[in-house]
Amino acid sequence: MESYYGKCGMCIYCDLYQKNGSHFKCTEVSGRWVLANEKACSRFRSDPNKTNDMIERARENRL
Repeated sequence: MESYYGKCGMCIYCDLYQKNGSHFKCTEVSGRWVLANEKACSRFRSDPNKTNDMIERARENRL
């Protein structure tokens, strides 16, 4: 399993429920879609409620 520690998928602004292909909506930057394993930007804020398993399920459309 891939680690998403410090990546966009673990950010509070990455909406795992709004998906466009393999990209997830960034709610902080208007019109931005990110990959879960993309390097975090300067606005990154860790979400303590997200887990690697949760992000994997979202990527596989099982969330």
